[in-house]
Amino acid sequence: MKIVNFLKSLVSPVRMVKYKYMSVLISICIFVLGSYLLAVPARPYIVKNMDKLVENDNYLYLQSLTKMPVNDENNLVFKELQDKQCAADETGTLVCKNMGTETVDGVEVEKTLYKTSLEYTNKDGMIIHFDFVIDLFDEDNNPQYYPEREFVYSNEKFPDVDKKEYYLIVFWKDSIYYQAHPFNIASANVVHDDVKISTLSQKAFFGNIKSFDFSEFKNDTFHAKNYLVERIKVGHIPNFVGQYSLSTFIFCVIFTLVISLLFWLMFRKTGRLKSFKEYYNIAAIVSILPTFLVFGLMWIHINMVSYYIFVFSIYYLFVLYKINNSSRIM
Repeated sequence: MKIVNFLKSLVSPVRMVKYKYMSVLISICIFVLGSYLLAVPARPYIVKNMDKLVENDNYLYLQSLTKMPVNDENNLVFKELQDKQCAADETGTLVCKNMGTETVDGVEVEKTLYKTSLEYTNKDGMIIHFDFVIDLFDEDNNPQYYPEREFVYSNEKFPDVDKKEYYLIVFWKDSIYYQAHPFNIASANVVHDDVKISTLSQKAFFGNIKSFDFSEFKNDTFHAKNYLVERIKVGHIPNFVGQYSLSTFIFCVIFTLVISLLFWLMFRKTGRLKSFKEYYNIAAIVSILPTFLVFGLMWIHINMVSYYIFVFSIYYLFVLYKINNSSRIM
């Protein structure tokens, strides 16, 4: 019976009133736990749907890689990359055994920077340009190639963006970096296939993607592009989950705080609840039902999380109306 009464107190406005005196810390914990719960479906969703998103929606602009043609020119580029004999070791550090040497101040040293590129024309007549960079960092263990300096749009550097798309893959000492379109490309107002081109970038540490080895290129474009796409996808998963967790935190913790403050300012003079603490505590209890409802719907479609604030706000307003107009509450 106690369990039934407790559950009723989580949904019945009149029974919720008793929670207005509880500690604010408990309310904060409820909101934070709700944000964690709504972030749970993110990883299964992206793992299950990544291939479909890439194929149907060009997710992360990865079709530039998946549709790269297999030919002798492209094979040569990947063979030259594979010849560098690079692989991430157990510490997540990229080690290259055949970068070659160069003379610096009269001293022969191993090269730590390598650049190459390739181009192809897709079926729509668009030229796709890829830059590949291996950067093992300088003697102070700092990057030598900075995309935010080197891969930035300007008319002088990228004069043909209306008919050419530029992509970048950097193999840093500790991570792989993928970027579609140069920084500041939005200022050019370029539209391809009715979509305005914008910059997308992501970085994945080798320690998070578990393994990375140029030998998987197998001196062949087909194997190389598929391997790179697969590694980029794996690296994107924690990024996607992190971004989604931030979104659910904003929905469940920040927006609910703002809505609680707004309703407190609106009803504090006329309602039975007076202090902000009372409004915030009731909001925490109110949030439980919408959280579980939206959590269940998210397994059907991940974008259901966007309805959380709407459901919470309507339910919270209903609860406040019932509390403020109930003759059973003194």
